[in-house]
Amino acid sequence: MTATATIPARPTRSDDGVLRDAAELAYRALVDGGALEEAADDDAQKQDELEALAKALRYAHGDGYRAARELDDEGWEVDADTVEILNRHFIDEAHTAAAKLWIKAYGGPALPPVGARVRVTTSSFSLPKGTVLIVVKHEPATARVIANDTGQGEGGYVLDAERLELVDGAA
Repeated sequence: MTATATIPARPTRSDDGVLRDAAELAYRALVDGGALEEAADDDAQKQDELEALAKALRYAHGDGYRAARELDDEGWEVDADTVEILNRHFIDEAHTAAAKLWIKAYGGPALPPVGARVRVTTSSFSLPKGTVLIVVKHEPATARVIANDTGQGEGGYVLDAERLELVDGAA
């Protein structure tokens, strides 16, 4: 009997490791921006600050004001500089980095070609299963897709490649 290697699931934006990495990015930005005094790596204060940042970033979705309000509720002294620094998508940055590492380690799924019509294979809050879309761009193991027939325009959705299947007859 041979053992089959199990590929771990793709990292998600809510994974503890991604949130930890996002908190590290935000911590570095706050220190570099002069909004936070750097603590030693083994300092319990730094670990507390990183945990507070991860919690604040989790639901802020790049909204610096919302993240700063969370930190203020935790007893941090926040000001306009803090808000401006936190007005970045740290979780997206950390998630993209984690996805690239995952692809490098495990290969990642095949992407449908740009211009292909694809069907969503699993439902989400905004896209029901079976929705047909057009691939307009590739990103790390994901495809940016839009719902119009021209394949032109901005916006759309970024979906993991494993959630997409080619529509019959598509190239």
